[in-house]
This record gives sequence, C-alpha cells and structure tokens, in this order.
Amino acid sequence: PLPPSLSPAGPSYARARTEGQPHRKPNLRRGIIMADEAPVETPVAPEAAAAPPAAEGPILTIFVAKMSRDTTPEALKEACGQFGEVTGVTKRVPRSFGYVDFAERSSVEAAVAAGTVTVDGEEATIAEKDLTKARPPPGATAAPAVPKDYVNTSIIVRDIDPETKREDITEFFGTFGSVTKVEVRRRPYVVYAFVKFETADEMKAALASSDSLEIGGKAVTIEERRPPRAAVPGREGPVVENSIYIRDFDKDTEDDAIRDAFKEFGEIKSLIKRVKSYDDEENGGGTVTRTWAFVEYTNSEAADAAVKANANPTLNGVTLTVERRSSQPIALSRRAGRGRRGPRGR
Repeated sequence: PLPPSLSPAGPSYARARTEGQPHRKPNLRRGIIMADEAPVETPVAPEAAAAPPAAEGPILTIFVAKMSRDTTPEALKEACGQFGEVTGVTKRVPRSFGYVDFAERSSVEAAVAAGTVTVDGEEATIAEKDLTKARPPPGATAAPAVPKDYVNTSIIVRDIDPETKREDITEFFGTFGSVTKVEVRRRPYVVYAFVKFETADEMKAALASSDSLEIGGKAVTIEERRPPRAAVPGREGPVVENSIYIRDFDKDTEDDAIRDAFKEFGEIKSLIKRVKSYDDEENGGGTVTRTWAFVEYTNSEAADAAVKANANPTLNGVTLTVERRSSQPIALSRRAGRGRRGPRGR
C-alpha cells in the first residue's frame, strides 16, 4: 500500500507513484498519465509545508470541464497540446472533467485566454486550477487530518464486475479476516465497494495482497479508504434538519440561481447540486438527465418556510419539486443502482 502522505488524486499522486518504481503503462481506468521524466522533488521544510499552495510558485495546471465522459487522458493531452508542452493529465472515466499540467506558465495563460478547447468533438471549458483546494505537495508534512485515536479498518475495492453480488465480496475478503460491513455502490460504467474489517491488521493483510486479486474471474484493485467525514475536523456533513431537497430543475441552472430563488427564507449555509445523465435503453434509447440539489439553511425554521412557501415552485420556467431532506436513504434496487432514480438518499 502507498504511504499515507501520498493522496490518490491529482498529478502529484501520479508522479509519486511512478518515481522509483518499474515502468508501467498508463492506467486508463484510473485516468492518469504522465510525461516520461519524473520531476525532481525538493525537500520541504516544516515552515514551507505549512504555507498555502498558492505561495509555492506559479500555477501550471488548468481545469477542463464539460467533456465527454468517455474522453481518455490521451485525447485530452493531444487537444491541449496546442497551448504548449503538456507534462501531465488527470482524467478519470466516466467523469466529464480533468486537469492538465503544463511546463510553462505562458501555456496556462494561453489556455485560459482561449476559454474553450475541442476534445473528441465536444467543446470543453477551461479555467485556471484553484490552488486553495489543492492538497499538500509530495514531501510536505501537513497537519494531521484525523484525530490521533482514529483507526481505519476499511478498504475501497474498484473495477468490480457488475454481476458480482455483495455476498461474493464478503466471502472473498473473509479470507483475510472478519468482515463486519460491505457497502456496494453501483454507478453507470462503475461498480465499487467499501469493505470494513474488524481490525486494522486484517485490513493491512488484504492490502498486502493487492497486486493479484480477482473476484468472479475479474481483476480488482484495492486501496485504503479515506476517513469518513465524521472523523475529520471541519468535514462534518450538512445538518439534515436544516436542509431541503430540490429536483427537476434545468440542467444548465447555475448554483447562484438556486441560491437567489431560496435565500428569501433564511441564510443559506451550503448548496450541493447534482446533474446526472444516462442512456435510457429501457424506453427506446436517448439520453435522460436527472437534476437535484440540497440546500442547507442555518436553522430548521428556514427550511420549513421554504417547503411551505413552494407548493408549485418554478425556476427559469421549469416546475420544481421541493421537499424536506430525509436522513433515510432510498432503498437500493437494481434500477436505482444504475442511477435511474436520481440520488440514492435525500
């Protein structure tokens, strides 16, 4: 398993993974490719590690959005090569966004000035990467993200065959120790699971065998699961009692438009918007888009007022459904598991 200091996201992860290891082909499933030469890392002093990312040098990364979900890292790299030398690409299928690293700052400025780039026939948008959301670079000794007494006993299993059942996963990982919980998540094109062991030693035993694991005849990859929100200070989820659930708005609706429509009932603390598209094969084909959002107020009275005042609400000419957010997840069916019923919990 990788050391905790290496976070499985972004170009820095790919550089750290490839450094000092045998050459591997680009992993298209994970969606990470890098240039042939790994950059030389400079040790980071404790004072420098604590500094915000924006102070460490010029921004050499752009954020590319609104691509096809099937776009590969190679296609994205080729499309952005017109702006300058590309040193790294992060794009995971089936996500519709990715990051592109350049060798020169001038290439970033040229890409941002263009505003868009054509990738696989689709016009994607370009923006400069927001370093305020970036993770510490490799070698930095950031402050601990979880309490000292937190013990992780869970792994995430990726690339699972869609026909694999929960019982098959439980039985397979039971050979490494006592499995206390298995959560299977099914998304379009992707099936993964969280497996929780009784002890950390059992989890480590499973991770030690991660190079050659197959479930139902299909190779899977595993890695240590990130701590849940409740275990990380400052990452607590929204208060359900103060939240409302909105659905059926237009897919191009901006976050600010939703805020403006519901801010009259009270101060909005957070907003989470989701848009999901899928091929509706059961009804003759075509693409169906589901939209929903969670609006969290600072108190439950505002949430009550928003629901009571919106018997037949509209936004940009589209009729919405507004309800109180429920803490109970929607039962997982085969149809819902493929994303056919919007969010699986409200």
